[in-house]
Amino acid sequence: MKKTLRSIAVIMLAALMAFAFAACGEKKNPVKEHDMIAFAKDILTNCSFQDEFLAEIEDRNFALTLTKIDADLVADKDGVKQIAYYSSAAYPEMIICVEAADEAAAEKVMEKLSAVVERYIKDYTEYGPDQVEKLNTAVKRTSGRYVVLAVTNDNTAAAKYIDSAL
Repeated sequence: MKKTLRSIAVIMLAALMAFAFAACGEKKNPVKEHDMIAFAKDILTNCSFQDEFLAEIEDRNFALTLTKIDADLVADKDGVKQIAYYSSAAYPEMIICVEAADEAAAEKVMEKLSAVVERYIKDYTEYGPDQVEKLNTAVKRTSGRYVVLAVTNDNTAAAKYIDSAL
């Protein structure tokens, strides 16, 4: 009887340890849900810009055209494409926040946004060479299906803010 109880206890302990080790396995941190339209406004409010009058491009289809992002790559909520685009008329400063359709689409969106930065670098090399450093240090982030590009007056601080919020 003692031997049987001991065997049962050993089996139960082994099962308990197996469950405990399985629970300690690597878990992915779930990506936070974001409203990218609101997130762009938060970046505008919480980060430093040389141009204090960054303007929102409210026409989402025009924003897609400017960035050359295929509309199918962008999530659609209630008929509204989830892209927010703020830009400056005088400086290369911008905020572009996109909720992509999925993670694969997010990678393609980031490629398009990187191309936007490269076009700006080419243009500003002659037009405003003092602004090129902002573009070279642009904040580019993806998290799941969320994509953010920010060119600010202080990209280091902007990166810290975006990383903590994203």
